[in-house]
Amino acid sequence: MMTSGLVLTLNADPAVARQAQALLQSRPELTLGECNQRWLPLVAETPDVPASRDLHDWLNQLPGVEFVDVVHVSFEDAESPNPTSMEKLS
Repeated sequence: MMTSGLVLTLNADPAVARQAQALLQSRPELTLGECNQRWLPLVAETPDVPASRDLHDWLNQLPGVEFVDVVHVSFEDAESPNPTSMEKLS
């Protein structure tokens, strides 16, 4: 399981930003924080690296999302009781 902490920069147009937020809320792997001006923190939980990359690509292409900042990434090995942080993605 991968857990990513992200901060999205939303479009300056409030209507476009709200449309993006509605689409983000429809994704079960995302937990949205409270929007502060144009910045929206969120947590993404994906099963593996390819799924995380796919989600990141989707976020980058989403109308209303101007930029995706990766703040934190944690990899949890199902066989290991302790997650590790900031491992190489390749």
